[in-house]
Amino acid sequence: MIFSGLVSSLVLSLVLSLAPSKSGRDEFTFGNEAEPESVDPHVATGVPDNNIITQLFEGLVRREANWSSIQPGLAEFLPGATNNGKTYRFKLRANAQWSDGSALTAEDFLYGWLRAMDPKTLGSYSYWLTDYIEGAAEYAKSPTPENAKKVGIVAVDSRTLEVRLKYPVPYFLQLLAEPIFAPVKKQTLEKFGDRWTRPENMVSNGAYVLKEWKVNEKIVLVKNSRYWDATNVKINRAVALPLSDKQTAMNLFLQGQLDWSGHNGAPSSVVPNFKGKENFRSTPSFITYFYRLNTKRGPLADVRVRQALALAIDRKVLVEKITRGGEVVATALVPPETGEYRSPQGIVTGNFAKDLVLAKKLLAEAGFENGKNFPVLKIQYDSKAVSYTHLRAHETKANLVCRLLLE
Repeated sequence: MIFSGLVSSLVLSLVLSLAPSKSGRDEFTFGNEAEPESVDPHVATGVPDNNIITQLFEGLVRREANWSSIQPGLAEFLPGATNNGKTYRFKLRANAQWSDGSALTAEDFLYGWLRAMDPKTLGSYSYWLTDYIEGAAEYAKSPTPENAKKVGIVAVDSRTLEVRLKYPVPYFLQLLAEPIFAPVKKQTLEKFGDRWTRPENMVSNGAYVLKEWKVNEKIVLVKNSRYWDATNVKINRAVALPLSDKQTAMNLFLQGQLDWSGHNGAPSSVVPNFKGKENFRSTPSFITYFYRLNTKRGPLADVRVRQALALAIDRKVLVEKITRGGEVVATALVPPETGEYRSPQGIVTGNFAKDLVLAKKLLAEAGFENGKNFPVLKIQYDSKAVSYTHLRAHETKANLVCRLLLE
């Protein structure tokens, strides 16, 4: 079970951007955190992967610059739902093409979405289709031609795609901006198999095409002249560098080698020095740090203990003194300003002095007054994904909980 009350902070991406670089006005070079594991839209899961994929592929819907709003992509317009909110009918743009010049049709979406659900594809986000689309779960369990016909995805004609849901999903249109809903060209996949994502083989439909991929060195994208909105694509060439180290990204940025440091931003220790400067941007990211607790083991099986742990973390100290990246205190899993959704008030109020009193009361009620006889809890984390700053945050959280509850 996930206990979201033990959430520490909502992370804000730190972005150093738009400084003069050596690349020139029609080239954009950026840090991409790490080497992408895949640029297959139905397989990829990581941020570095999706930074590339969203340039190579476009679905029915695309995101606006603020990332939380959407606008039509390959669809001419955003349709309203019919059949009590369960049916959507999309009209594709007349000038929708693949990068090889062939027409992009509703059949390409049908093929792509069925592929995304196929167990052979191993798409981590395939549940976004199987959970909501009529007949999709059954097809995923047994991807036969017969079951494919029962899936609520219908290519009515070459430019019309109809989607039937099991039940109304208010955020379905927003989901369609995700790479898992991108079309792929059947002929390309059948011809090249697993090698279809190589630069010399890939056929895509986004604003850019894959020109070059040198593993652990760079990925080069060039403007797709056949993209339906190509006239509004002002940058002809983009270069992504796999930079996992914040310090390295920042140094390259300051030297004019990068136009954007990437989502990695800058080391938290130097962020205060950049705030207020022209080329510094601090923008929200929909990322929430939380601990996943085993709620069936030891004292953690008692909800009062879990609540006490959540209440005993001074989130303000963490974001202001430790991470120092402009993070926002989080008291729920869903970040604020996520569409029109607002998380209900949980047990954590944000008034730490008040929360700590309740934490001690709950711990005492659970039989551990002042922490007496409370066992040692260990925190496990992915060392590859945690920077020194976040390691300090983990240690600080543990020390704060121990000190405050034992006083």
